Amino acid sequence: MRIGLCLSGNFAMQDIVQSARAAEASGWDSIWLGEDYFFRGGATMAAAVAMATSRVDIGLGIMTPLPRHPALMAMEIAALQELSGGRIVPGVGAGVGSWMRQMGFDYRSPLTVMREGVELTRRLLAGETVTEHGLFHLRGVKLHFPTVAAPVLLGAVGPKALELAGEIADGTVLSVLAGPDYVRWARQHIREGLRMAGRENEAHLVVAYLLLTLADSRSEARELIRPVVAEYLSAGVVNPLTWQAGLPDELIGELHAEYLRGRVPVELISDETIDRVAAAGPAEDCARWIAELAGAGADVVALMPISSDGVADTVGRISSELLPRLTSRDVTPAGR
Repeated sequence: MRIGLCLSGNFAMQDIVQSARAAEASGWDSIWLGEDYFFRGGATMAAAVAMATSRVDIGLGIMTPLPRHPALMAMEIAALQELSGGRIVPGVGAGVGSWMRQMGFDYRSPLTVMREGVELTRRLLAGETVTEHGLFHLRGVKLHFPTVAAPVLLGAVGPKALELAGEIADGTVLSVLAGPDYVRWARQHIREGLRMAGRENEAHLVVAYLLLTLADSRSEARELIRPVVAEYLSAGVVNPLTWQAGLPDELIGELHAEYLRGRVPVELISDETIDRVAAAGPAEDCARWIAELAGAGADVVALMPISSDGVADTVGRISSELLPRLTSRDVTPAGR
């Protein structure tokens, strides 16, 4: 298992740079950059991290080809590979439906968006001249600077998308709120996709994003992370993440209804709900959560730190208090 740092575009750029430097200096394996609309863009964050670091892998998770045509995605990824010395791990996905609809995109075929997004981006990165007339149109498109073929990951949540990841992608990025039961379930569907494509013997990287708050007590940690858990659960709807976490459909429906009215109902998030979808507490409790994700099948656990302190300071605390517990304990390696 490898440990990554997950940063989203709601952090200031200077915080992203400082946190990436701190993580690399402390031995973290990778930096994962979530592109949440309408915050700071993933390509810009990746360029800043590439210039601020020299060793860590830089994951783009997730870029969507609806607002970014596959040709544009390939251009950005190839340029970032050049800038970073080949450290970019690109992830493609259909994006969040509500955001895509806000921008006027047709979201009726997210699986087609995923399939064509991965395949076209991969072909362009491999230096091919591509002509395609599907959901995305290309006519004799080729990147006019040196490129390197790169593994492409797929961001997936539901069973069909996970099977598609096994079929066509080199890895899968699992969403925030992915608990151990969900990771095991997702691995099963990914394996089915690998089997259908005759790829059973190929490696397939699974990355799980984990909301995490490190504090002296579980009660303190829960209070810090409760609004964030409420935001994520309220913005979404009933889905496999909530089912596998054992969260009642009625709760998710009530949270989402309040969210649509313009309010995030933090008071509806119980301690039990937090414990099902996030790591919150002292270092030993958080280490146990991470180990469970690894045992369930996560190759990379990317920690999304939630704290009242600055993110760089939080990365420092996690590095000193939590990471030694992970290297010293017998963490079960993820299986294919």
